[in-house]
This record gives sequence, C-alpha cells and structure tokens, in this order.
Amino acid sequence: MNRLLQYLNFIGILALTLVCANQWKTNSTLITDLIVMHKQSDDQATTITTQAGTIKEDAADLEEYRQRLDTAETELKQTHADLTKTRAERDQLTAERDQLKETLDKFVAALKVRDQSISQMTDAIHKQDESIHQLEAARDDAIKKYNELVVRFNAQKQQ
Repeated sequence: MNRLLQYLNFIGILALTLVCANQWKTNSTLITDLIVMHKQSDDQATTITTQAGTIKEDAADLEEYRQRLDTAETELKQTHADLTKTRAERDQLTAERDQLKETLDKFVAALKVRDQSISQMTDAIHKQDESIHQLEAARDDAIKKYNELVVRFNAQKQQ
C-alpha cells in the first residue's frame, strides 16, 4: 500500500506539475495579453489625446473660418447692394445722357434754324442797306437838282 501511495503521490505530483505548468502557461499568456492591452490602451490614450488636441485646433479653425465666412457673406451682400446701386445709377445716368443727347440734337437743330434765319436776315439787311444807299443817292441827287433849280430860279429872279 505504501507503494500504491507513492504511485498515487507521484501521479498527484505529476498532475500538480501539469496543472502548475498549464497555469504558468495560461498566466504567461494572460500577462502578455495584459501587457499588449496596456500598451494598446496607452497608445489609444495618446491617440485620443492627440486627436482631442487636433479637434480643439480644428474647432478653433472652424470658428475662425465661420467668422471669415460670415464676414465674406456680409461683404458679398454689401458688394451686391453696391453693385445694384451702381447699376441703378448707371441706368439713371444713361437715361440722363440719352435725354441730354436728345436735347442737344434739338438745340443743334434750333441753332441751324437760327443760323439760317440770321443768314436770311443778314441778306435782307444787306438788300435794305443797298436800297437805303440807292434812296440816299436818289435823295442826294434830288437835293442837288433842287439846289441847282433854286440857284437857277434865284438867278432868273434877279435878272
């Protein structure tokens, strides 16, 4: 029985050794996995921290871009309003220009009529001037003849 106990003891020791070896292997695998997971966790924490910083920077950039966009939209609206106003002014000035051209054309036509009238009046004045000169010449001639007649009459009266 003693021998049997020794065999059972030996088998128990072997079983215990196998169980310990298996436990050691399992623990080694678990510790290795735990180390890998801690490393992954540390890497992920670093990545999360980096990404959180990047997100904060991106959020700040996004806010700046939003402000720029708002400013650009405001400027665009102002530019559009200015453009609309400028177009309206251009259209008004174009209408005024066209009206002034029309008025100028009428004025030029009136000047042509006036110049023709002046030319006709000048011609009429020259004709009247000639007629006056002829009348003056005829009057001078008549006065001269009258004076000669008076002289002859006075001369005959004295005789």
